[in-house]
Amino acid sequence: MYVAVTADPLDGAPRLTQEDLSNSDMVLTTILFFLFWYAFMYGIFKRFGNKIIIPLTLLYLAVHMFFVQEKDGFTYVQFVLMFSSSFSELLRDDKKSLNNQYNYQAAIISLPILSMGFIESMACTSFL
Repeated sequence: MYVAVTADPLDGAPRLTQEDLSNSDMVLTTILFFLFWYAFMYGIFKRFGNKIIIPLTLLYLAVHMFFVQEKDGFTYVQFVLMFSSSFSELLRDDKKSLNNQYNYQAAIISLPILSMGFIESMACTSFL
């Protein structure tokens, strides 16, 4: 769903872009991507409410649809989810009572997942 991509980088064959979609297909795609991002942001930021969730959803949706190439979609989603999750954890109210658990979670869960997203994107480009 990247506006500027009009040809396959390997063979130059034309590809379907947003410009090729009808209005109804574009509306449907936007709604589906909004639901996709809203579900993730709700899971991460549920204690902050919709005043934070909806603007972040719209921001991530716009960047995803208009600036991220299809081949980089997985890496973008992985990065946004880990960045948002880390940011949400930094804003927890109960950090003092969970300080060891908080540190272990960052070291055991967040850091490896974030680093694997970048390793996969760099090592698996030949498969895309």
